[in-house]
Amino acid sequence: MTVRSRDYAAPGPREHHSRQERAIDESGTITLWRSTGQAELDRVAASAWREWPPRRPDQPTFSAVLHREHATTIVRERHVPAGGVGYVTRFEVQRAYLGRYELQHVAGLDAPQYRIPAGDLADLNAHIVGAIMEEADYRGPVDDQEFTDAHDALGRALPAAWRTYLRGASWFRRGWLPNGAYVWLNTPREMLGLHDAWDESTVAHPGIAIIGNDGSREQIVLDLRRDPAPVLMVDITSADGGHHQHRVGDRDPPRRRRCRADRQHRGGHLRVRLRRRVTAGEMGQRVSTQTLTIVWYAQLV
Repeated sequence: MTVRSRDYAAPGPREHHSRQERAIDESGTITLWRSTGQAELDRVAASAWREWPPRRPDQPTFSAVLHREHATTIVRERHVPAGGVGYVTRFEVQRAYLGRYELQHVAGLDAPQYRIPAGDLADLNAHIVGAIMEEADYRGPVDDQEFTDAHDALGRALPAAWRTYLRGASWFRRGWLPNGAYVWLNTPREMLGLHDAWDESTVAHPGIAIIGNDGSREQIVLDLRRDPAPVLMVDITSADGGHHQHRVGDRDPPRRRRCRADRQHRGGHLRVRLRRRVTAGEMGQRVSTQTLTIVWYAQLV
């Protein structure tokens, strides 16, 4: 069976950034962060991740903040409630260019930001260094029907903590975490689609629920046969022992940018490899506070 994954992210190497990292480094660029809705992100993607689209007549300025935390707050408090989805994006701008603008503090938002006049946006785009990057994707509450369908298909309910997390007002779906880890989490509907794709393997491992992945070939699964359900890592291998390949689309930006790919599974098998058991309760609690580390490297903290 061939399955094409919509919007599949295939991250490349990424340097580790601490939460104390300065937004303005000693290089020739300044790192800016922006909260972005779906429509704007689609237009950025259409530009090959190189340009911000022109502002509407009712949008006199283009704003970007210095810190990821502030962009994340805007995404979760404004974009997700309004449209069900929001993105945290990052881009580098030549320091000399930004020197002509002053940092501003906007009432109601404790975040220094640049407010670029709409008429200067084309000039700003010309001074962006590299590609605009999607760092994180946040979503609105998952519909209750998805959990009902998953229960019917699995014969077991997903853990309450996991359900609570996915039913939250906004939840981290995929992207790069501040500690450098990459995570992609599945909704129950997406999970069932993967189970259908790997039907022989999931039958061979009854009671597992594929709840996420590392953006590559390793899946994060819950073992629902146990209570509390432990989190395991599942390695995707082909019938002949090789690994599945990812075909990256023509519009993919380089390396760790927001990539789209068609993922194919032909005769694939799941090989369960236990890294460390972490309870579903822990996962629901820890993911919701955005301190998830790479499960497949050791632990959730």
